[in-house]
Amino acid sequence: VTAKPEHINGLTNQGLNFLSMRDYENAFLVFDKAVEFFPDSVDFYHNMGMALQGLGMEEDALAAYHDVISLDPLSPRSYYLYAITAGQQGKQEEAEVYLRNALRIQPRYVDALFNLGVCLMKQERMEEAYAYFLRVHYVNHLHPGLAQYMQMLR
Repeated sequence: VTAKPEHINGLTNQGLNFLSMRDYENAFLVFDKAVEFFPDSVDFYHNMGMALQGLGMEEDALAAYHDVISLDPLSPRSYYLYAITAGQQGKQEEAEVYLRNALRIQPRYVDALFNLGVCLMKQERMEEAYAYFLRVHYVNHLHPGLAQYMQMLR
């Protein structure tokens, strides 16, 4: 990827296009170059994490999401993305901590509520999971997957 710092909008658009086409290798190359020019850009680290995750490089994706948390510790999305990646690696306890951090910042973050319920189910903490699914229902009763998980816990 050849670019200059003044190409920030082009880098963003090009990288997002690659992500949307699931061309994770080229998306990573674009966002890696973007981070080089803009090391304080939370969005570029988020997107680089998604590209790394798409490439199956979960540990590197976690590192990118951790960089985002370091840059913007008040971003619930940063904690959420870290948690989802950790959960996919089977690190449920770690995922739980990061989901709870996201919810401390934004208590009605419906996807964090839902995934905390899933995380708790995977830890066989069914009553707690059900309580989180009830909160999801309260915030967005049409959330995808909610009915399926609620049914599983009844």
